[in-house]
Amino acid sequence: MRSVSSRLISLAAVAFVVSFAVTWLDLPDKLVGVGQASGAFANPGPDGPRYEPAYAHKSGEELSLVFIGKLGCSWSNHESLPRLIGDAKLQLAERALADGRTFRTTGVALDWEVASGLDFLAKFGTFDEVAAGNNWANAMAMTYLWGELGGRPATPQIVVVRRNWTVPETDDSAARFTIRDEEVLARFVGLYEIRSWAEDGYPLRDAVPFVVEGS
Repeated sequence: MRSVSSRLISLAAVAFVVSFAVTWLDLPDKLVGVGQASGAFANPGPDGPRYEPAYAHKSGEELSLVFIGKLGCSWSNHESLPRLIGDAKLQLAERALADGRTFRTTGVALDWEVASGLDFLAKFGTFDEVAAGNNWANAMAMTYLWGELGGRPATPQIVVVRRNWTVPETDDSAARFTIRDEEVLARFVGLYEIRSWAEDGYPLRDAVPFVVEGS
C-alpha cells in the first residue's frame, strides 16, 4: 500500500507541475510570452530588432526589467523564451523613453556555477547587468525573491521594478549613486503569466510619478 500511495503522490506532483509550468526552488518552472516590439533601444538583428543598453547614467525615475532563470530549469530553456524576453525588453524600453524615464535590464542566473549561468543568459541577448552563480542565494535573488521586494521563488520569471535613481554630478569621493523608493510594479512567474502579459500589451499598474528632491 505504501508503494502504491507513493506512486499516486508522485503522479499528482508531476501533473501539478505540467499544469502550471512552474519551478519552485528546484522544482520545474514557468515560461514567458509572445509579443512584437520595436523601440528607441532597438538595434537590427538577424531575427529582428534587439535591445541594446544606452550605456549612460542619468538621475531620475527608472524602469527596470529583471529576468530570473536557470540553466538547470527546463522551462527556462524553452525555445520560445529568448524571443519573449527580448520583446519584453523592447516594449518596456520604448515605454520608459516615452515617459521620460531611464531603463535598465538585469539578467539573473540561479545556477551554482558562474560560467554556466553566463552561458545561459547569453541566449537572451544583451542586458545592462547580470548576476550569475550561488544558486538560490544569488545576490539578486536575495533582493527580488527573498528580500522586501521578494516574491514566489520560481523560475523563469520577470520582475518589473520602478525606482528613483540619483547619479553623482561631481568627482568628489564623497558623492554616491543612490536608489530611493524602489518598488515592484509587476511580477510574472512562468510561461502562462508572462505570455498573458505579452498578449495584453505588457500593461503595468498605474503609479504616481516620483517627486525628485529639489524639484
